[in-house]
Amino acid sequence: MQISPVDLVTAWLTGLLVFSFIVSGCVKLFTVSNTIDAMYALRVPAMLRNKFVALAVPICETSLGLLLLFGSGILRSGAAILSALMLVIFSVLLLGVLKRGEQVDCGCFGGLWGQSNVSVWSIARNCFLIAAAISTAVFSLGNSSLAAAIFMLDWEQLMTLLFGWSAVATILLSATLRRERKRQAHNEPFGHSSQLSEAGSDLPEMGDPIPKAEVVGANLQTTLLENVGRGKPALLIFLSGECGKCSQIAEQVPLWSAKLAPIKIAVVTSSRPDIVDARLAAAVPYMYYGAKSAREALGVSALPAAVALGDANQPILASPVVMGKHDVEGLVAALGAALSSTN
Repeated sequence: MQISPVDLVTAWLTGLLVFSFIVSGCVKLFTVSNTIDAMYALRVPAMLRNKFVALAVPICETSLGLLLLFGSGILRSGAAILSALMLVIFSVLLLGVLKRGEQVDCGCFGGLWGQSNVSVWSIARNCFLIAAAISTAVFSLGNSSLAAAIFMLDWEQLMTLLFGWSAVATILLSATLRRERKRQAHNEPFGHSSQLSEAGSDLPEMGDPIPKAEVVGANLQTTLLENVGRGKPALLIFLSGECGKCSQIAEQVPLWSAKLAPIKIAVVTSSRPDIVDARLAAAVPYMYYGAKSAREALGVSALPAAVALGDANQPILASPVVMGKHDVEGLVAALGAALSSTN
């Protein structure tokens, strides 16, 4: 059975929406922590940055994809309208990133296509999907479901539809591979885990003297790492304004400062002060800038990261350098337990 060219194009557009929402939703269901990171990076309102919303988003996406696939008539049109509204909300968040000039991985497909820096192409992609959703909403009224329409197509139209979807998939895959090759050629992973210059095997270890690297305080005065604790033990935390997990760590810094006293907390970053004020506001009172030399001296290759420093009597590295949100939190818990046992 043949359908009209308009219905064939509508089926193709609906299929793209189905693919986008079901794939995005299914992947995010297993990467809830990455979704929360993306929420921080996109500056989603604080009241929505929690695991319940992070789980609700992929469930909604998957449900909309299934409705677009199996729903007919007004049900399919309603799903298309809701899809357009969701895409508009996502696009507004992406436009905010571009306006601020930040480098952010939107986590749009849960990392399935690798880390994707928000760009004009991200907006263009969403605009195309919004147009597809609107077209589906308009031309689906009174029509059967996409699944039923596919089974009713004759061989020629079915192959045309499959070829159109395959062409889009090929373009996406090619763009992803090209982006990854370009990133590897520049030897620079996306965003907050930029590759450091080649480090030798002589990186300092626990018990070694604190490296003679300097950081810059808010008063624009340089300070040696061994002095950031002002004679007391210190916990040095490396954060970036372009890192979702770093934003989560920053929110805990004031609590850690009270919990770990008399250990001083010093937060070090390479981000601009305006980005720090916006993204790492809770950690601003503990902030030092110009982190590059300290990162190189300590071998910090990914953020967030942390290391404990000894006091003036023992200016040594009092812990290994740990990297990653969970390891940083683990180091804080270990220091807290050690303090409790000595009290």
